[in-house]
Amino acid sequence: MTQEENQPEWKKLYHAALLETDANRLMNQILTAEKAIYSRLHELSRNQDSSSKTSELQEIDDALRNLRVLMSNKT
Repeated sequence: MTQEENQPEWKKLYHAALLETDANRLMNQILTAEKAIYSRLHELSRNQDSSSKTSELQEIDDALRNLRVLMSNKT
């Protein structure tokens, strides 16, 4: 298994949005990544084990910030 295969789905979709070069597809990639991120946040909120949450929550925060920058640059 490669490192990418071990990544959460939200992270794969986030990276796909970051790497998208087709301006016509970018907004859809951003929205798809955001949907996956919010789904993961919902999962994390239901999970009581907080030992590994902190670093992933920081990654999610960074990803959402970067997606917003991408979106603002597109419009």
